[in-house]
Amino acid sequence: MVSEEQGNFDESNEPNDEELNEIVIEAEEIVANADEDNEDPFVQELRRERDEYLESLQRTKADFDNYRRRVARLEEESSEKRVLALIEKLIPVLDDLSMLLAHVANSDSGEIAEKTIRPMFAMLTNEGLEVIDSVEVAFDPEIHLAVVHEEGDGGPLVSEVLRPGYRWKGRVLRPAMVKVVG
Repeated sequence: MVSEEQGNFDESNEPNDEELNEIVIEAEEIVANADEDNEDPFVQELRRERDEYLESLQRTKADFDNYRRRVARLEEESSEKRVLALIEKLIPVLDDLSMLLAHVANSDSGEIAEKTIRPMFAMLTNEGLEVIDSVEVAFDPEIHLAVVHEEGDGGPLVSEVLRPGYRWKGRVLRPAMVKVVG
């Protein structure tokens, strides 16, 4: 059973690399000054213990560094998942706001709606949200969902976006619903 004192690791008590190097250099000097031919068994035992402690300390330090990196990576992944879940929940709201902007574009309230809604879209775009709503681009099944197809010349091109899609930091959250020609 781990006592409370042992369970609470205080990083400030951990020797830094410079202190470890000083300890190693000091130990090497002591070893170099000792007469190895007439070495006392007690000194040999001390050297063996010193080497074991040094190896143990180095392993523990490496383990702690790995632990610290793993925890930081897991925290980052968890944060990204929470943001992604929020953005996915916002998609219907973004659709409604886009329809509102299109509906009131030529009215007096259109300017107010534009000044209110556009900054939110700009903020989300700056954070990594991309709206997939381009026309006259090559059809890409990764980001487009073709629901209407017309015959035409050449390769398939997106001729109309029926519902915009969204991508968050390169990951497609919802493909754009499009009309394809070609």
